Amino acid sequence: MITWVLIHAKKYKTAILSLVFFSLIFYGPVLVKGTVYYWGLPTLQFYPWRHVAFQSLSRGSLPFWNPFNGMNSPLLANYQLAFFYPPTWILYFFELVGGVGWMAWAHTLVNLAHFLWGGMGMAAVVQKHKGSPLAQTLAAMAFSGCGYFLARQGVFPILWTGAWLPWLVHFVSDIGSPFEKAEEISSKGWLHLPLTACLAIMLLAGHAQLSWYFVWFCGAWVMVGVLIQHKPIGSAALRYIASGLLAGAIAAVQLIPTAEFLLQSQRSGAVDFSTAAAYSFWPWRWITFLAGNFFGNPGTGDYWGYASFWEDAIYIGILPLGLAVAGLIQFFRIKGLPKKRTSLLAAWIGIILVAIFAMGKFTPVYPFLYKFLPSVDMFHAPTRIMILLIFLLCFIGGITLDEIWTRPLGRRLYWTRLATAGCFAVSLGAVVAWIWLGDVSPTFIRSTAISGVIALGIGLLTLYQPDKASKHQRLWQYLVITWLALDLIIGSIDAAPTIARAEYDIFTNKQGQNTQAEGRIFISAEDEQWLRHKRFYRFKDFSPLESFSDAFLIEIANTNALIGVDSVSNFDPLLAKRYQDWMESIPMESGLELQADLLRMGAGSHLVRDPKSSYLHTRAVDDAKMPSLARFVPCAQIASNYEEARSLVGENKTNLNLVVIETAVANSLPECGGIIGSLTGNISHFERVGNNINIEYTASQNGVLVVSYTYYPGWVARLDGKKADLYPADGVFWAIFAPGGEHRVEFTYEPVSFRIGLLVTILSLGAFSLLIRKRLINQ
Repeated sequence: MITWVLIHAKKYKTAILSLVFFSLIFYGPVLVKGTVYYWGLPTLQFYPWRHVAFQSLSRGSLPFWNPFNGMNSPLLANYQLAFFYPPTWILYFFELVGGVGWMAWAHTLVNLAHFLWGGMGMAAVVQKHKGSPLAQTLAAMAFSGCGYFLARQGVFPILWTGAWLPWLVHFVSDIGSPFEKAEEISSKGWLHLPLTACLAIMLLAGHAQLSWYFVWFCGAWVMVGVLIQHKPIGSAALRYIASGLLAGAIAAVQLIPTAEFLLQSQRSGAVDFSTAAAYSFWPWRWITFLAGNFFGNPGTGDYWGYASFWEDAIYIGILPLGLAVAGLIQFFRIKGLPKKRTSLLAAWIGIILVAIFAMGKFTPVYPFLYKFLPSVDMFHAPTRIMILLIFLLCFIGGITLDEIWTRPLGRRLYWTRLATAGCFAVSLGAVVAWIWLGDVSPTFIRSTAISGVIALGIGLLTLYQPDKASKHQRLWQYLVITWLALDLIIGSIDAAPTIARAEYDIFTNKQGQNTQAEGRIFISAEDEQWLRHKRFYRFKDFSPLESFSDAFLIEIANTNALIGVDSVSNFDPLLAKRYQDWMESIPMESGLELQADLLRMGAGSHLVRDPKSSYLHTRAVDDAKMPSLARFVPCAQIASNYEEARSLVGENKTNLNLVVIETAVANSLPECGGIIGSLTGNISHFERVGNNINIEYTASQNGVLVVSYTYYPGWVARLDGKKADLYPADGVFWAIFAPGGEHRVEFTYEPVSFRIGLLVTILSLGAFSLLIRKRLINQ
């Protein structure tokens, strides 16, 4: 492996050195100053999730659960945690050494590694298709340094998954590619082992949507390639499918628990259309291919575009875009090379199809596909597919650079001079307007001026391009690389805000509550969304309205997990359906019904936003009752299914002495009839340790013990050491039969899905290792 890396590092030396130069400018200040990406998802999701995972690991157990949010929510099965993705393991080491702040800081290191890895992959795929070192370098920088990635520095799974796309195309091109390659690699067998490895690791990187897009894109790449190159379709398709199946088996330790979570979630069927199309690419943002910040930038506080800035960020630099467009023009000029013309046509058809899909609700195509094409309704934000368009533009620009970008002569010289003079005029006019018009539409005047200057520089580089054999050729190439780096850096200024690492030190050593003494907190979805998007994390302006510590210490999203406080609320993208259904009924309640349900959930306090201000008030749910995560009831109503249970719960909202149990056979459960009294009982011990919850109680008579944790497959109950039946209670919690007297109950998470996934992964890794060994011996 080390030898392979060294060989490829030498092969792509210019590209790697350029990427390192770019990363020193972009990531260097963040790492050296000790700042971290904080805005939005890092603080609201990723840092809290990994902090909870670290706490579980430090206690000697796998992080199956996040006990702080949503009355116990799956954590390891949460695909975006990417727990089994090897590069993330260093994050837990940094928290071990320096706490939450250093763990947050280490995310930038992982981002940097993926920036370099993705760029190196882009250089590799361009080199495979006859691209020169300069072509490799420009494509690599345009891909890794594009706005899609640089504006998403806090959306870690997208960065990490996206970095694998060039490598997937690089290796899948051995099976079939639409474009002519420098050399044909003949390999035998039904598996392409490097492709399998890349697919497996990508599947662990944490973003299901991009992974799904990439798998289909690579399949289309192979099929179009074998058709254009007139190769056997069947063997290519089987080889790609076999490699993908083995990759999925290797990643089964993550995929199977995640699949179980998906089937248990609110998205087990489909995402509703309004949610699916929420982030559709705004058509006006096509302008930002030429001027990245035409509609402003929330980092500078002047964004006035549609929806969120980063979702539609697509800038790749004027030079790579110009080269790709020139490749399209070349399509109409090529004569006598039908395969090359067909390849360019196929690539541009792909670009157009991706563009139409990305615009989502702004065209009639996406709604049609949403209804009739399987898997489209699984994800939201169709604009994220733009990564494929960006890849194709960078790739086309790279492989056509050596033929297109030559020193102009004749009429080309005349038009190049004219275009360069036009760029100068545009720049000068925009600068004058910027100065004289003041605040009148400053963003598009400023961005037009900058784009004009960049285009002017490209024009001058074109006019003064030395001959290939000239001693000034290398200097000219360095100037080209530097100019592109400058273009991309300017386009990304302030796109990803940071704060001092020390801001997170307040969370270090926060262990959280392991008893039920304090109860949980509750905040409504409306108040949480208001606090998140109106007060602390505003889409139009990243600058804070108040101290960072205020945002950290108010329990929105998952920040309560950093503080160590249990919350009823959970705003993760994937939620257990039982929990989601229960929470959706809460906004329709008030008075005694709301109070009763909050007590059922073990909530001791209710965070309420003052409608006249942005401040929160904490109210006790019931001054007369202590919050409890476990309670006794004297009897149960029996429901045969989930829907019947929900209906019965709705009829008895205010009666806390009754619980609805889902079961086909009541067994020893005491059923309610007539007047329902109360059960005298005392919980003397309640403790959660890792994936276990231990309860000791004393009850005056037989009854039902209800625990305010979300019901989920895999939990096992033991009463005094003997396995006991565990039932869904009130549609969302769990319960067991509780005989009178003194008893000990232990709840343990023993997931079959994880065991199966682990076994499949171990067997698949073993098979993969044997195949690698056999291949090395044969070589």
